[in-house]
Amino acid sequence: MAHALIADDDQGIRESLRMLLEDEGHTVSEATNGAETLASLRASGVRCVALLDLVMPDTQGVELLEAIQADPALVSRHAWVVLSAGSEALMSQAEPIVTALGGVIVRKPFDIDEIARVVREAAQKLGA
Repeated sequence: MAHALIADDDQGIRESLRMLLEDEGHTVSEATNGAETLASLRASGVRCVALLDLVMPDTQGVELLEAIQADPALVSRHAWVVLSAGSEALMSQAEPIVTALGGVIVRKPFDIDEIARVVREAAQKLGA
């Protein structure tokens, strides 16, 4: 199984995703804001499936995605799943970047089975 990084400012969502992913056999770490997420991704010695919320404090999701896109090592090392309940305008900003990263967007509220499937598929892309 893969390592997953859950980046979301909502503790309840992080806890739910952690339980789901650990039950699926993944190891999990968490980040609560964009700066922490970027630092974790850069410091990670293992490839991971990054589940990124688009609306977080300090660094909005599109800014975070742009920072990731600007770092070829991050782009190639990790797999990307973007979670959002954001507006259509926000989604239209994020979608081309997520596509360029080879990622997937999952709308909140999400279906647990869908998240499990998306993470499994992303982990397979990483060879995990």
